[in-house]
Amino acid sequence: EIADLAFFIGDMSKSYEEGFKEKTQNKNCNIFNNVEEFLEEKFPFEEIKKEKEKTIILVKGSRALKMERIVERLLKELN
Repeated sequence: EIADLAFFIGDMSKSYEEGFKEKTQNKNCNIFNNVEEFLEEKFPFEEIKKEKEKTIILVKGSRALKMERIVERLLKELN
């Protein structure tokens, strides 16, 4: 099954967005230039909260991006 909503972060995010939209018939997808930009936005967390009960979240990225900041924020927002 393909995700209903995706957020891509970093230099390759535009390419990932194109592939995601191609495979999902243009489902909701958002791109961010870096983790800081993502964390500054309220939108991603509001969208995730709407579907909290049936949401599976995959956070994947390089150690250089320090993706644990996203996990920390998700835990804070969802608890």
